[in-house]
Amino acid sequence: MHVPQELVDIVIDNLHDDKHALKTCSLVAPHWLHSSRLHLWHDLDVAVSEQPRSFHAFDEFLKTAPVIGSYVRNVRFQHGRTVVLEPFAFFTAGPRPQSRIAADHLASILAKLPRLKSLLLDTVSIGGSDTHRLQTSLRPYQLHSVTLTNVRIEQSDYAGKYLFDIFTLFSRVKHLRLRNLSTSFFPDPFRPFRLDAIGPSVDPHRLHVESLALDMSITTREYADVIHRSLDCNQLSSLSATCMQIDELPLVGRIIHDAAATLTHFEFNLRNSIVDDMPTRSDWRELHLSTCTALTSLVLHFTLEGYPGSAPISQAIWTQVVDLLNTLPSASPLASLSFNIVFLGDSEDEQLGSLDWGGFREALRRFYKLTSMEFWSYDSRLGVGGSHVDGYGTWRVRHGQGTVMGSVGDDRRNRIENELQEWKKTGVLCIC
Repeated sequence: MHVPQELVDIVIDNLHDDKHALKTCSLVAPHWLHSSRLHLWHDLDVAVSEQPRSFHAFDEFLKTAPVIGSYVRNVRFQHGRTVVLEPFAFFTAGPRPQSRIAADHLASILAKLPRLKSLLLDTVSIGGSDTHRLQTSLRPYQLHSVTLTNVRIEQSDYAGKYLFDIFTLFSRVKHLRLRNLSTSFFPDPFRPFRLDAIGPSVDPHRLHVESLALDMSITTREYADVIHRSLDCNQLSSLSATCMQIDELPLVGRIIHDAAATLTHFEFNLRNSIVDDMPTRSDWRELHLSTCTALTSLVLHFTLEGYPGSAPISQAIWTQVVDLLNTLPSASPLASLSFNIVFLGDSEDEQLGSLDWGGFREALRRFYKLTSMEFWSYDSRLGVGGSHVDGYGTWRVRHGQGTVMGSVGDDRRNRIENELQEWKKTGVLCIC
């Protein structure tokens, strides 16, 4: 009995997540093979090890089966034993086994994946080529997403050169995510990255990025400088950032300053360590948010403690939030504010009772175009509620994207609503 190809395609499309069924379908008939492969090879997880030929084996597979490469849209290179490094762990911990790849080898793999949309490198080491130098004639690739997480950058003659080599492979990336970039040597602040030091044969390269997620928790200063110098931020519309220390604020501020005319969304994670340093309003000005003329959306992540005697800590954190809001220009087109508050402890009075709500209301009144203000509670770092944000270490969470926002609780909701009656009456305030 002949089954129309349209019906075959519909059946196979509904088996997208069933790899076993798709393998069986690929063996039914020749005209079932193409549709089955579209789903079988759409997302590819490549488990790599510390063996030198780990990436070479995958490259050789693509070379011997070139037709497979045209089906791959998303590829993830992940070490078999993924370890999320803690801040500053590389100062004390010994080197961990990681797969090693160089820019020229990655370029060889990318050339065999002509329809690739996203690339993830997780728990790998980036170093120089063992065979030859990176060819400047390589075709720059344009991808929807590139993610480097838990990546160790090997030492070179010039700080950040190997990271720069990776950036050189791409001309445009819509979403660039950089998390936990570390170094195999103690960071040297007197060995800055210089584009002109890479060599006269390599032209200065700027990678066009529309969305950037940058976690400074392990990223050393010299890599932050490489990132800033290597990216063309003139078209950057979204930035998510985490800082651990006050002196990292200017590093993020450079990127914001370059993207001031196009940045519409900014997301910032205030971890406890940066608040413990007690940044002043002048420190927050180093972010250069006052230059952002197109910013319409702001998301802030922070914690409020509810343990006995912790009210001063919550007050200090709240002050930082108010100071950051006050750095925005009064004529800001800001239309959406979102506060993700992780509540630690159980005492509502310690968390919300002694906060400077008057200063907060004064800061909010400056945003005359504000149409939405959300309060919600979700700890993306801990995966509260068994949900994962997006697998790339960013903190943007929105309704309708498969992630459930945590509730702040009825008692906290009532207190917030009482303090912000002005925005509740106009329908601007939304508390999850």
